[in-house]
Amino acid sequence: MLNKLKFTGIIFLSILLLTNCKKENKQDKIQQGELVFSPIEITPDKGVWDWECDLELTVVYALVIIDGEEHYPLTFVLDGKLYTQAIKLDAGEHVLEYFALMDDMGTPEDKTDDEIVKAIPMDESEFAQYVEYTLPKPLTIVAFQKFELKINVLCYIPEVYEYFGFIWFEVNEITIREQCFFGDFCLPSLTEYDGSLYALNGLFVDEVAIFMIRAYRDDEMLGEFYNTYEVEEELLFKEPLCIQYADYDNAENHFKFELWIYVKVGEDFEYILFHTWEFMDDEKIDNGGDGVVEFVLGDCVYTETDLLLSTYVPFIATFEVTIDTVLHFPPPLPKIQEVLGTGNVTHLGNTDLYILQNWWPPHAPPLIPPYTGTGTGEVIFTAANGDLLFASYDDAEGFHDIAPPVIVTFTGHFNGGTGRFEHATGYFDWYGEFFPATNTGTATCTGEIMYIE
Repeated sequence: MLNKLKFTGIIFLSILLLTNCKKENKQDKIQQGELVFSPIEITPDKGVWDWECDLELTVVYALVIIDGEEHYPLTFVLDGKLYTQAIKLDAGEHVLEYFALMDDMGTPEDKTDDEIVKAIPMDESEFAQYVEYTLPKPLTIVAFQKFELKINVLCYIPEVYEYFGFIWFEVNEITIREQCFFGDFCLPSLTEYDGSLYALNGLFVDEVAIFMIRAYRDDEMLGEFYNTYEVEEELLFKEPLCIQYADYDNAENHFKFELWIYVKVGEDFEYILFHTWEFMDDEKIDNGGDGVVEFVLGDCVYTETDLLLSTYVPFIATFEVTIDTVLHFPPPLPKIQEVLGTGNVTHLGNTDLYILQNWWPPHAPPLIPPYTGTGTGEVIFTAANGDLLFASYDDAEGFHDIAPPVIVTFTGHFNGGTGRFEHATGYFDWYGEFFPATNTGTATCTGEIMYIE
């Protein structure tokens, strides 16, 4: 004859990560009621299962999750009935998401080794048929009243946990940590930043930097945190950005914080990566002792800062070039041309130049000087150490006078690269003289570039 089996059930909300968070709620609640659980053991029909509950486990406390918050009331027996300690809740509507009776295994200060004794199954699970109601369950709490909730519980059997209808998650203890950031941005040009977010409150040479921190824990992105916020539809960015993040107590955590600053890139304004901090567990980024990590992009701030980032510096180049038309298309299609050059560039050293451009004559042949052609192109500078610097232009003009040389001008915009130029921004003005008879010429570039050393 089959043994009669007493079950206790569980609900484990599959999308909920159980955490024991050490950050306290500092608000005092006034309009509250009290909730007490009175678990009732349920015996399913005979013949369902033929093994007993684990009689070596003892119920010590209940693990209860209401509205995502964990509670750990102790249990006691009165007149042969099992009760939990009262849980105080704000008056109003709540949701009971999880209930389990637990054995602390003789280590009340350490919950990592605790065992589930009895629990409530999830709605529509295999064991839901044995209880009066499953979880989640809505609750209504009335101020200054005590509410006793009679619940049906089943013995928890690890071998068939899927019949309780939940996914198992490890209980993790965490500590909430916080780091704060503030920055200054020395604008390279007030006119260049007209139309940016910086201009909303008037432009100044020394602006409060608009930035965001992209945070990672063990290569998992925790989020993007911006120092901009709105007050009555006005965009503000004058306060330090403070980031709170979870550090798991029982594991080593590697954190990476990336600093992205809002700057001009070509004709647009974008967030660009300027610096990365890496640290472990409770380590702090160097903040000079004032609790705020300060940075300056540029050289307009006299006082010492925690992190000084380079800003725009002069870009000066000279090249000797050759031009080769690799594809001829009839108008209105452009010619496809390659420009090869060697020269010297500030911050790059001896540099190789490659340009692939589309060139449009003003009309179909014959072309009789003087006339002006137009072009667009992509540029690659190869620095002495192999780093690549990319740029593009869309406003080239080539003036063919009666006598050579052909004068070619355009403004190029840097758009990244490799190595130290991965996030390079800035511009350069190109002035070139080209001699069609030999397909050779010279060029000079002057402008500004910003990149991370």
